[in-house]
Amino acid sequence: MNKKIFQDGFTLAEVLITLGIIGVVAAMTLPTLIGKYQMKSFEVAFKKQYAVLQDTFNYLNLEEGLTKCYVYLVPQNGDIPSHYAFEYSECSTLQEELVNKLNLQEIEYFHKYAKQSDVLTNGGAMVNGSVTHDFSSPVKAYLSKDGAIYILGPNQGGNMIDRNRSSYIVLDVNGSKKPNKWGYDVFWLTIVLKNNKIMLTDELASLIEKGGRFPRDILRNQNNDPNKPVTFYWK
Repeated sequence: MNKKIFQDGFTLAEVLITLGIIGVVAAMTLPTLIGKYQMKSFEVAFKKQYAVLQDTFNYLNLEEGLTKCYVYLVPQNGDIPSHYAFEYSECSTLQEELVNKLNLQEIEYFHKYAKQSDVLTNGGAMVNGSVTHDFSSPVKAYLSKDGAIYILGPNQGGNMIDRNRSSYIVLDVNGSKKPNKWGYDVFWLTIVLKNNKIMLTDELASLIEKGGRFPRDILRNQNNDPNKPVTFYWK
């Protein structure tokens, strides 16, 4: 006996409904996936640039003996509260050597990153409220061979803020491309002296916009922890 086998299929209406559901789910999830991918690419780029900078500092430290360009915390002494001080006598030489060793090309500084007050108002966070992250004095910007931008503060100045800024480096791993946001593709790093070596950390100053990450958390592959102390010396 011959058997007729009937194979059921989907109606056009059912197919359209299914495609519509898939489209809605994709529209809801794609922005999140794209955002995570972008953040991961920024983090990878930051780690690369950080390693390049720190390796160059190590070389200049060992071969050129450059160490006198850093910020440090003076502990409380009697009635005198703790305060930040700086050593800037070799900052000019350090910056020049840094530019030469990395073959950086000086460019006109034109980026207008978010002001510190706006960042904090909109849910951002910072390390050390006594340091301003706004560029109120002249800075120099340089372009690396792979498109990152290094912003160096003045190595000489008429006031403490100007001289203090010479011990900070702002790194924009994405160059002139967006989003140009603190803690996303833009990072504020401090030069400190640790075991007679100059090192880049975020322990004395840093700023992130809402959703951004501090350099320490990226380098340690950790999530931001609002309950974790933010001012400490890296080990």
